[in-house]
Amino acid sequence: MIKLDISNIKLNIRFSSIVATAIYFTMALISYGEINIISSLILSIAFFIFWNFIIGQDYHIFSIYNLFFGLNLLWGTFARYILLGLGVSNIANDAYVHVADVTESHIITSAYILLSICFLALGKLFCKKNIVKSQKECTSNIKISYYNSLKILRLLQWVAFIIIIVVDIYKINNIRLAVEFEYGTYDTFVNFLFDLCSFVAYLSLLEFFLVKKLKSLILSLLILLPNVILSILSAWKGPPIFFIFTLLIIYSWCSSIKMRTQLKYCAIIILVISIIFPVISIYRNDLTLKQSRNNFDIEAIEEFYSKNSLSKYLTDRFSNYDYDYYVLNLPDATVADYNEVVGLEHERLLSGLIPRVLYPDKKIVSVGLQITHYIYRVPETIYNNLSLSYIGAIWLSYGALGVAILSMVLGYGFCRLESMKEKSFFDFGKYIVYGFCLFNVATAGVAADLLGFIGAYVIINISLFFCKKLVKNGDKCKIM
Repeated sequence: MIKLDISNIKLNIRFSSIVATAIYFTMALISYGEINIISSLILSIAFFIFWNFIIGQDYHIFSIYNLFFGLNLLWGTFARYILLGLGVSNIANDAYVHVADVTESHIITSAYILLSICFLALGKLFCKKNIVKSQKECTSNIKISYYNSLKILRLLQWVAFIIIIVVDIYKINNIRLAVEFEYGTYDTFVNFLFDLCSFVAYLSLLEFFLVKKLKSLILSLLILLPNVILSILSAWKGPPIFFIFTLLIIYSWCSSIKMRTQLKYCAIIILVISIIFPVISIYRNDLTLKQSRNNFDIEAIEEFYSKNSLSKYLTDRFSNYDYDYYVLNLPDATVADYNEVVGLEHERLLSGLIPRVLYPDKKIVSVGLQITHYIYRVPETIYNNLSLSYIGAIWLSYGALGVAILSMVLGYGFCRLESMKEKSFFDFGKYIVYGFCLFNVATAGVAADLLGFIGAYVIINISLFFCKKLVKNGDKCKIM
């Protein structure tokens, strides 16, 4: 048996974190010079803690854990700070009014980022299953669980197939574009049903990669692809990207993939994003201006990039530092006005649990448009559906205490999440659904997406409970 020298591993991590932090601090000084030396020093300390205690050296490159921390902190916060100093982009381009580059504001922002990083690390330390080794191939435990769960899976697939037909008919008849301001009465419930169907689709994909069952691949695509197409037609960018990430997560976890191949996949993702984002942006802008484009050809994409820099466009997509900088330095009056209009996070979460039919005057749970108009001060005649980072969103309601608590919860949650996928066949499906819900909580909206997480958790576990009961009562088969 080969034994790992844990002390050497820890020593290598310590050494690499020191080197990486030194490089980061040097780049920050090159970007800003002595003007922002304090904020650069604070962020370098945060970067050291991040590299030492948070970044998932023990997780797969395509794990949800590393996708979140890599995109939103490593790229969206730490790298974004340096890019802003180099003049690649202006701070908070989404804001209608130009945001000043102030040294004191950088110090405040970096201090809150350090606070968040410390409690993310603390949350991870509190997680009982702190280290989950990266997987090069599916474990035998998953395969044993799969064979013992086949009859439950088949029943779930029939249920999902029936439900997805109803869901797609509803979505086709009630397409709500990203430029429209209202949500339908049954949209939330339909989204919960789709979470259940997604859960079954991910299990079917896993089955395909495990035993090459073509029918399961077809079923998973029948569930997921219509949602991707409808999302593009509705001018939403998230679902197509999540679909690509899902394929990579399941395939990379079930296959022995070399680092060179993983890097090729990363290049494919960047290529796809660079095409999908402008196409949907062109479509959304045309709809906003009440114009119509009948087709999306190469000329349309070339026209988009003739007016927009690809590097600037992609760097602006993950700009958590900008959101934090803008929100954490808002006037108290603006924060008070916003909270009076939309309510605190817990108020919107609790009101979201009650159907609007029963509570017509409840607060709006998803507040992207309100953030656009009340926080970024974009006129209501101009459409945009903006979000905040988890730091900015929770700070608006609860200040520094909220940042600390939510960061600890996220640190614990993402760490605990990685331990799920090795337990059983069904837990791997939950890992993907819960993972993207948690990803959205931290990136798209705390209250709205936490409600989505609760809904997905309830409907998936209730469905599993009844399916297990039906199968067990039917033939007394062994359930794992």
